Amino acid sequence: MKIIKNTARDLLAGSGLLARSLRQCLDWHESLHGPVYARRNQKRDLARGRSIIEGLEQIRLRWPGVESTEKVSPIFILSAGWRSGSTMMQRLIMSEQEILIWGEPYSHAMIIRHLADGVSAITSSWPEDNWFIDQYDLDDICNTFVANMYPAVQELQNACLSYVKTLLDEPARKRGFARWGLKEVRLDIEDAYFLKWLFPRARFVFVCRNPYHAYLSYRTDRSWYREWPDKPAFTAAKFGEHWDHLVSGFHKGARQLGGMFLRYEDVINGDADFSAIEDYLDLKLNPSLLEKKVGSHGKGDARIPVIELKQIRKKVRHMADLLGYEV
Repeated sequence: MKIIKNTARDLLAGSGLLARSLRQCLDWHESLHGPVYARRNQKRDLARGRSIIEGLEQIRLRWPGVESTEKVSPIFILSAGWRSGSTMMQRLIMSEQEILIWGEPYSHAMIIRHLADGVSAITSSWPEDNWFIDQYDLDDICNTFVANMYPAVQELQNACLSYVKTLLDEPARKRGFARWGLKEVRLDIEDAYFLKWLFPRARFVFVCRNPYHAYLSYRTDRSWYREWPDKPAFTAAKFGEHWDHLVSGFHKGARQLGGMFLRYEDVINGDADFSAIEDYLDLKLNPSLLEKKVGSHGKGDARIPVIELKQIRKKVRHMADLLGYEV
Protein backbone atom coordinates (compact mmCIF):
# COMPACT_ATOMS: atom_id res chain seq x y z
CA MET A 1 0.00 0.00 0.00
CA LYS A 2 2.87 2.37 0.85
CA ILE A 3 4.49 1.66 -2.52
CA ILE A 4 1.20 2.43 -4.30
CA LYS A 5 0.83 5.73 -2.40
CA ASN A 6 4.40 6.77 -3.16
CA THR A 7 4.00 5.87 -6.83
CA ALA A 8 0.77 7.87 -7.07
CA ARG A 9 2.43 10.87 -5.36
CA ASP A 10 5.37 10.72 -7.77
CA LEU A 11 3.06 10.53 -10.76
CA LEU A 12 0.99 13.50 -9.57
CA ALA A 13 4.18 15.50 -9.08
CA GLY A 14 5.06 15.02 -12.72
CA SER A 15 3.95 17.11 -15.69
CA GLY A 16 3.21 14.46 -18.28
CA LEU A 17 -0.10 13.31 -19.74
CA LEU A 18 -0.52 10.57 -17.14
CA ALA A 19 0.07 13.03 -14.29
CA ARG A 20 -2.43 15.51 -15.73
CA SER A 21 -5.00 12.72 -16.20
CA LEU A 22 -4.55 11.55 -12.61
CA ARG A 23 -4.97 15.10 -11.30
CA GLN A 24 -8.13 15.53 -13.34
CA CYS A 25 -9.50 12.26 -11.99
CA LEU A 26 -8.68 13.38 -8.45
CA ASP A 27 -10.32 16.77 -9.02
CA TRP A 28 -13.42 15.07 -10.45
CA HIS A 29 -13.61 12.66 -7.51
CA GLU A 30 -13.18 15.43 -4.93
CA SER A 31 -15.76 17.61 -6.68
CA LEU A 32 -18.29 14.84 -6.04
CA HIS A 33 -17.20 13.63 -2.61
CA GLY A 34 -15.02 16.31 -1.04
CA PRO A 35 -11.34 16.13 -0.05
CA VAL A 36 -9.85 12.92 1.28
CA TYR A 37 -8.83 14.36 4.67
CA ALA A 38 -12.35 15.70 5.30
CA ARG A 39 -13.96 12.35 4.49
CA ARG A 40 -11.42 10.56 6.68
CA ASN A 41 -12.25 12.85 9.60
CA GLN A 42 -15.98 12.37 9.06
CA LYS A 43 -15.55 8.60 9.01
CA ARG A 44 -13.73 8.81 12.34
CA ASP A 45 -16.47 11.01 13.84
CA LEU A 46 -19.26 8.76 12.56
CA ALA A 47 -17.53 5.74 14.06
CA ARG A 48 -17.36 7.54 17.39
CA GLY A 49 -21.00 8.58 17.21
CA ARG A 50 -22.64 11.28 19.31
CA SER A 51 -22.72 10.38 22.98
CA ILE A 52 -23.97 12.76 25.65
CA ILE A 53 -22.36 10.62 28.35
CA GLU A 54 -18.98 10.66 26.58
CA GLY A 55 -19.26 14.42 26.06
CA LEU A 56 -19.92 14.92 29.77
CA GLU A 57 -16.96 12.69 30.60
CA GLN A 58 -14.69 14.80 28.37
CA ILE A 59 -15.90 17.94 30.14
CA ARG A 60 -15.07 16.31 33.49
CA LEU A 61 -11.58 15.41 32.28
CA ARG A 62 -10.74 18.63 30.45
CA TRP A 63 -12.48 21.14 32.69
CA PRO A 64 -12.75 19.52 36.14
CA GLY A 65 -13.85 22.82 37.70
CA VAL A 66 -17.09 22.92 35.69
CA GLU A 67 -19.97 21.91 37.91
CA SER A 68 -23.48 23.05 38.69
CA THR A 69 -24.22 24.54 42.08
CA GLU A 70 -27.98 24.46 41.46
CA LYS A 71 -29.85 23.72 44.68
CA VAL A 72 -33.34 22.86 43.39
CA SER A 73 -34.32 19.18 43.24
CA PRO A 74 -36.73 18.60 40.35
CA ILE A 75 -38.30 15.19 39.79
CA PHE A 76 -37.88 13.64 36.35
CA ILE A 77 -40.20 10.76 35.42
CA LEU A 78 -38.75 8.97 32.41
CA SER A 79 -40.93 6.24 30.98
CA ALA A 80 -40.10 3.45 28.55
CA GLY A 81 -42.36 4.80 25.84
CA TRP A 82 -46.09 5.27 25.76
CA ARG A 83 -48.77 3.55 27.83
CA SER A 84 -46.25 2.58 30.48
CA GLY A 85 -47.51 4.46 33.50
CA SER A 86 -45.76 7.82 33.23
CA THR A 87 -49.00 9.82 33.54
CA MET A 88 -50.06 7.66 36.49
CA MET A 89 -46.75 8.47 38.23
CA GLN A 90 -47.14 12.11 37.29
CA ARG A 91 -50.55 12.30 38.99
CA LEU A 92 -49.37 10.28 41.97
CA ILE A 93 -46.43 12.60 42.63
CA MET A 94 -48.61 15.69 42.21
CA SER A 95 -50.87 14.40 44.98
CA GLU A 96 -48.38 16.23 47.24
CA GLN A 97 -50.14 19.43 45.96
CA GLU A 98 -46.98 21.53 46.24
CA ILE A 99 -45.26 20.08 43.19
CA LEU A 100 -46.05 20.56 39.50
CA ILE A 101 -44.93 17.86 37.07
CA TRP A 102 -45.00 19.08 33.48
CA GLY A 103 -46.31 16.61 30.91
CA GLU A 104 -43.97 16.12 27.93
CA PRO A 105 -43.47 19.87 27.44
CA TYR A 106 -43.14 20.73 23.73
CA SER A 107 -42.58 17.07 22.98
CA HIS A 108 -42.06 17.39 19.22
CA ALA A 109 -39.39 20.04 19.81
CA MET A 110 -37.26 17.62 21.92
CA ILE A 111 -35.95 20.61 23.86
CA ILE A 112 -33.88 18.66 26.40
CA ARG A 113 -32.35 16.44 23.73
CA HIS A 114 -31.32 19.35 21.52
CA LEU A 115 -29.70 21.12 24.47
CA ALA A 116 -27.87 17.93 25.35
CA ASP A 117 -26.68 17.50 21.77
CA GLY A 118 -24.40 20.48 22.30
CA VAL A 119 -22.59 18.50 24.99
CA SER A 120 -22.39 15.35 22.87
CA ALA A 121 -20.20 17.15 20.32
CA ILE A 122 -17.39 17.75 22.83
CA THR A 123 -14.38 15.44 22.48
CA SER A 124 -10.84 15.23 23.79
CA SER A 125 -9.70 17.60 21.02
CA TRP A 126 -12.77 19.73 20.20
CA PRO A 127 -13.16 22.57 20.91
CA GLU A 128 -9.49 23.45 20.91
CA ASP A 129 -8.23 24.94 24.17
CA ASN A 130 -7.09 28.19 22.55
CA TRP A 131 -10.56 28.96 21.19
CA PHE A 132 -12.00 30.02 24.54
CA ILE A 133 -12.42 33.70 25.39
CA ASP A 134 -10.11 33.58 28.40
CA GLN A 135 -7.20 32.74 26.07
CA TYR A 136 -7.53 36.04 24.19
CA ASP A 137 -5.98 39.44 24.85
CA LEU A 138 -9.18 41.44 25.13
CA ASP A 139 -7.29 44.76 25.08
CA ASP A 140 -6.16 44.03 21.53
CA ILE A 141 -9.07 41.88 20.39
CA CYS A 142 -9.60 43.69 17.07
CA ASN A 143 -6.06 42.77 15.96
CA THR A 144 -6.45 39.12 16.89
CA PHE A 145 -7.65 36.17 14.81
CA VAL A 146 -11.11 35.66 16.31
CA ALA A 147 -12.80 33.31 13.82
CA ASN A 148 -13.17 30.73 16.62
CA MET A 149 -13.86 32.42 19.95
CA TYR A 150 -16.07 30.60 22.45
CA PRO A 151 -17.57 31.34 25.87
CA ALA A 152 -16.23 29.11 28.65
CA VAL A 153 -17.73 25.64 29.16
CA GLN A 154 -18.99 26.76 32.57
CA GLU A 155 -21.00 29.41 30.74
CA LEU A 156 -22.35 26.78 28.37
CA GLN A 157 -23.62 24.83 31.38
CA ASN A 158 -25.04 27.99 32.97
CA ALA A 159 -26.89 28.82 29.75
CA CYS A 160 -28.44 25.34 29.49
CA LEU A 161 -29.46 25.50 33.13
CA SER A 162 -30.95 28.97 32.71
CA TYR A 163 -32.95 27.82 29.67
CA VAL A 164 -34.50 24.86 31.49
CA LYS A 165 -35.23 26.89 34.62
CA THR A 166 -36.82 29.71 32.62
CA LEU A 167 -39.04 27.26 30.77
CA LEU A 168 -40.00 24.91 33.61
CA ASP A 169 -38.94 26.19 37.03
CA GLU A 170 -40.05 29.82 36.90
CA PRO A 171 -43.55 29.18 35.44
CA ALA A 172 -44.19 26.57 38.16
CA ARG A 173 -43.10 28.89 40.96
CA LYS A 174 -45.08 31.77 39.48
CA ARG A 175 -48.19 29.60 39.83
CA GLY A 176 -47.50 28.86 43.48
CA PHE A 177 -45.70 25.50 43.31
CA ALA A 178 -42.66 25.03 45.53
CA ARG A 179 -41.20 22.25 43.38
CA TRP A 180 -41.45 21.07 39.79
CA GLY A 181 -40.50 18.25 37.49
CA LEU A 182 -41.47 16.66 34.19
CA LYS A 183 -42.54 13.33 32.78
CA GLU A 184 -41.35 12.13 29.41
CA VAL A 185 -41.74 9.07 27.18
CA ARG A 186 -38.95 9.83 24.69
CA LEU A 187 -35.91 10.85 26.71
CA ASP A 188 -33.34 8.13 27.34
CA ILE A 189 -30.64 7.50 29.92
CA GLU A 190 -28.21 9.87 28.20
CA ASP A 191 -30.71 12.71 28.56
CA ALA A 192 -30.97 11.77 32.25
CA TYR A 193 -27.21 12.17 32.65
CA PHE A 194 -27.45 15.61 31.05
CA LEU A 195 -30.24 16.63 33.43
CA LYS A 196 -28.17 15.36 36.36
CA TRP A 197 -25.28 17.52 35.11
CA LEU A 198 -27.54 20.56 35.31
CA PHE A 199 -29.41 19.58 38.48
CA PRO A 200 -27.14 17.55 40.81
CA ARG A 201 -29.97 17.18 43.34
CA ALA A 202 -32.54 15.95 40.82
CA ARG A 203 -34.59 12.83 41.53
CA PHE A 204 -35.18 10.29 38.74
CA VAL A 205 -38.05 7.83 38.50
CA PHE A 206 -37.66 5.36 35.63
CA VAL A 207 -40.87 3.52 34.75
CA CYS A 208 -41.45 0.52 32.51
CA ARG A 209 -44.38 -1.77 31.73
CA ASN A 210 -44.85 -5.16 30.10
CA PRO A 211 -44.13 -4.19 26.46
CA TYR A 212 -46.87 -6.45 25.08
CA HIS A 213 -49.49 -4.87 27.33
CA ALA A 214 -48.15 -1.40 26.60
CA TYR A 215 -48.28 -2.00 22.83
CA LEU A 216 -51.77 -3.47 23.05
CA SER A 217 -52.90 -0.23 24.69
CA TYR A 218 -50.90 1.90 22.25
CA ARG A 219 -52.09 0.04 19.16
CA THR A 220 -55.30 2.05 18.75
CA ASP A 221 -53.18 5.19 18.16
CA ARG A 222 -49.99 4.19 16.35
CA SER A 223 -49.47 7.75 15.14
CA TRP A 224 -46.83 9.09 17.50
CA TYR A 225 -43.14 9.77 17.07
CA ARG A 226 -39.94 8.83 18.85
CA GLU A 227 -38.55 11.98 17.23
CA TRP A 228 -40.79 14.17 15.11
CA PRO A 229 -41.07 14.13 12.13
CA ASP A 230 -38.57 11.56 10.82
CA LYS A 231 -38.64 8.82 13.48
CA PRO A 232 -42.22 7.57 13.78
CA ALA A 233 -43.41 4.67 15.90
CA PHE A 234 -46.21 3.52 13.63
CA THR A 235 -45.44 -0.21 13.81
CA ALA A 236 -45.01 -2.89 16.45
CA ALA A 237 -41.33 -3.21 15.53
CA LYS A 238 -40.65 0.51 16.02
CA PHE A 239 -42.59 0.56 19.27
CA GLY A 240 -40.59 -2.42 20.52
CA GLU A 241 -37.32 -0.88 19.38
CA HIS A 242 -38.12 2.31 21.33
CA TRP A 243 -39.14 0.36 24.44
CA ASP A 244 -36.02 -1.79 24.36
CA HIS A 245 -33.67 1.17 23.87
CA LEU A 246 -35.16 3.07 26.79
CA VAL A 247 -35.50 0.14 29.20
CA SER A 248 -31.97 -1.12 28.51
CA GLY A 249 -30.55 2.27 29.40
CA PHE A 250 -32.79 2.80 32.43
CA HIS A 251 -32.10 -0.64 33.85
CA LYS A 252 -28.34 -0.17 33.49
CA GLY A 253 -28.05 3.48 34.50
CA ALA A 254 -30.72 4.07 37.15
CA ARG A 255 -28.48 3.10 40.05
CA GLN A 256 -25.52 5.12 38.76
CA LEU A 257 -27.74 8.19 38.71
CA GLY A 258 -29.14 7.42 42.13
CA GLY A 259 -32.59 6.95 40.61
CA MET A 260 -35.48 4.51 41.15
CA PHE A 261 -36.42 1.89 38.58
CA LEU A 262 -40.10 0.94 38.92
CA ARG A 263 -42.33 -1.52 37.13
CA TYR A 264 -45.80 -0.19 36.38
CA GLU A 265 -47.33 -3.48 37.49
CA ASP A 266 -45.72 -3.29 40.92
CA VAL A 267 -47.06 0.22 41.47
CA ILE A 268 -50.67 -0.50 40.54
CA ASN A 269 -50.71 -3.85 42.36
CA GLY A 270 -49.42 -2.28 45.57
CA ASP A 271 -46.19 -4.30 45.48
CA ALA A 272 -44.02 -1.20 45.24
CA ASP A 273 -42.54 0.18 48.45
CA PHE A 274 -44.40 3.49 48.65
CA SER A 275 -42.58 4.59 51.80
CA ALA A 276 -39.24 4.15 50.00
CA ILE A 277 -40.56 6.19 47.07
CA GLU A 278 -41.73 8.92 49.45
CA ASP A 279 -38.38 9.01 51.23
CA TYR A 280 -36.49 9.21 47.95
CA LEU A 281 -38.67 11.97 46.52
CA ASP A 282 -39.04 13.77 49.87
CA LEU A 283 -42.83 14.06 49.61
CA LYS A 284 -46.06 12.35 50.61
CA LEU A 285 -48.04 10.27 48.13
CA ASN A 286 -51.74 9.53 47.98
CA PRO A 287 -52.01 5.98 46.54
CA SER A 288 -55.83 6.23 46.47
CA LEU A 289 -55.42 8.31 43.29
CA LEU A 290 -54.47 5.10 41.48
CA GLU A 291 -58.06 3.90 41.83
CA LYS A 292 -59.31 6.71 39.60
CA LYS A 293 -58.70 6.42 35.88
CA VAL A 294 -58.22 9.76 34.14
CA GLY A 295 -57.95 10.41 30.41
CA SER A 296 -58.40 6.78 29.39
CA HIS A 297 -58.63 6.03 25.68
CA GLY A 298 -61.02 3.20 26.30
CA LYS A 299 -60.36 -0.53 26.34
CA GLY A 300 -58.27 -0.54 23.20
CA ASP A 301 -57.73 -3.61 21.01
CA ALA A 302 -58.57 -7.05 22.33
CA ARG A 303 -55.44 -8.68 20.97
CA ILE A 304 -52.24 -8.14 19.02
CA PRO A 305 -52.20 -9.78 15.56
CA VAL A 306 -49.68 -12.61 15.38
CA ILE A 307 -47.49 -10.88 12.80
CA GLU A 308 -47.19 -7.79 15.00
CA LEU A 309 -46.57 -9.90 18.09
CA LYS A 310 -43.62 -11.53 16.31
CA GLN A 311 -42.27 -8.12 15.32
CA ILE A 312 -42.35 -6.69 18.82
CA ARG A 313 -41.12 -9.92 20.41
CA LYS A 314 -38.04 -9.83 18.21
CA LYS A 315 -37.16 -6.35 19.49
CA VAL A 316 -37.91 -6.70 23.21
CA ARG A 317 -37.24 -10.37 23.95
CA HIS A 318 -34.03 -9.98 25.98
CA MET A 319 -35.10 -7.16 28.30
CA ALA A 320 -38.68 -8.44 28.59
CA ASP A 321 -37.43 -11.85 29.74
CA LEU A 322 -34.95 -10.23 32.11
CA LEU A 323 -37.74 -8.24 33.79
CA GLY A 324 -40.10 -11.21 33.93
CA TYR A 325 -42.52 -9.97 31.26
CA GLU A 326 -44.29 -12.69 29.36
CA VAL A 327 -46.19 -12.53 26.10
